[in-house]
Amino acid sequence: MLRLLALTLAATLGLTAVASAGVLVDFSRGGGFAGIPLHLTVTGAGKAQAEEGFQGQTGRRTLSARRLKSLKRQLRQTGFGSLRSSYAPKVPVSDGFMFVVTYRGKTVRTATGGHPPERLSKLIDRLSQMAQSIAQ
Repeated sequence: MLRLLALTLAATLGLTAVASAGVLVDFSRGGGFAGIPLHLTVTGAGKAQAEEGFQGQTGRRTLSARRLKSLKRQLRQTGFGSLRSSYAPKVPVSDGFMFVVTYRGKTVRTATGGHPPERLSKLIDRLSQMAQSIAQ
């Protein structure tokens, strides 16, 4: 649990440094059985950087105009302004994942066993897949 808290704090603090670089969305995943961290940052211009694992395996990619437009649409449709800041379960799930997404200055956290709206779950799935793809 402390490791999850540390990962979340590091991701949140790291946001301050990259926010001025025109960040569109920042995503992190921590926890799980192996506790392998995953982090993704995408700028408004479509520059994406992802890190996975404790060794910080990093990948960079520029999203196509089509993929960037689609991501921006999904971010808008997720309705961050109407989301709560946390969708954590009342009782933490052992070996569960914790997810943190920041968009337009609003940070939303959820975890395994929480009940986020479907639109947020779909966004988290997309960002997770994108991060894993880019980090490899």
